[in-house]
Amino acid sequence: GRGGDAARTTGPAGSRRVRSVARRAAGVVLAVLAAGATPARAEAITVDVKPIRQFHVRDPLRTFGALTFLGGLTLTSRSGRFGGLSGMVGSDDGQDLLVVSDDGDWIALRLDQKTDGTPLGVSAARIDRRVGVDGAPVSSKTAGDAEALARDGDGYLVSVESERQLLFYPGPDPTIAAPTRRALPKEAGCVPGNGGLEAIAVAPPASPVAGALVMFAERGCDSGPAATGALPVWLSDTGGIRRLRLVKDGDFRPTDAAFLPGGDLLLLERRYNGGFDIGMRIRRIPRDAFAGTAPLDGPVLIEADFAYEIDNMEGLAVSRDARGRPLITLISDDNKSFLQRTLLLRFRLEEIPPPVRP
Repeated sequence: GRGGDAARTTGPAGSRRVRSVARRAAGVVLAVLAAGATPARAEAITVDVKPIRQFHVRDPLRTFGALTFLGGLTLTSRSGRFGGLSGMVGSDDGQDLLVVSDDGDWIALRLDQKTDGTPLGVSAARIDRRVGVDGAPVSSKTAGDAEALARDGDGYLVSVESERQLLFYPGPDPTIAAPTRRALPKEAGCVPGNGGLEAIAVAPPASPVAGALVMFAERGCDSGPAATGALPVWLSDTGGIRRLRLVKDGDFRPTDAAFLPGGDLLLLERRYNGGFDIGMRIRRIPRDAFAGTAPLDGPVLIEADFAYEIDNMEGLAVSRDARGRPLITLISDDNKSFLQRTLLLRFRLEEIPPPVRP
């Protein structure tokens, strides 16, 4: 079978500003993991792992263009709340991950890993119920349907697709904070309910649009950008909300995004046409593209289908190893189905000039 031998673990950079934000992210995860179990919505859980030693099912090749596969984990838990993982952020070293689920939970994971970032196991994990704007734990599937997570200053932004909401959770610990609503583009109202904001990211200081929030929709309006072969993207900053477009390539659609410290954006995309026709890829959007008006596009760093160790890949986070090399962590949404898996994959980005896109 896939993934190699089973293992078990249990568990109840840039500028000074970038390093500070990374330390806060790690602190949030540590605070969540260390918190007591007094609130009824909180639960420390055990996570079992099965190592994934090669990315291709049959070929042990580790190099895929500009990416080197470091390893992965298949994650399982006896907790019925575990699964449905979507948006994700991580600490600067990638050891601590904070994930939102589409059932209304925060999931904090602490990884065991090598100095090069290779994941070995999960040493601690905790689930906390996300609260709504009224301060009460979310209690419905529509209110819990979080699809994207991004760090924004001292807080966190969460996109709730079914309710068409963009929520800001203030720090230092978003798991106990009541959020406030942030403005969405008016055009987002015509996007299909299951095609809303799937990917959000805040531009770093090195970006020409530093501090701006970039929002990617999974689908376009019937008479909107999708009709011209592009998907809607919005850029929100102090000057308001500006519409951009993303070149739609085949059946791939955005599922998550994260900026590299230098300002380029990594866009995780998914293709699903039923059965085993599933695919994922990562596109690298150049930093200067966000300051212009041309449709966003960039080289594909990696593309994989069901011949690789993938599932419904929905979360992407960027970190660095002990030598400062960029790491990319991906996580999948198993939809809490016995036919799917929760996978955590890690790659190292070899900082070479990306190939020119045909």
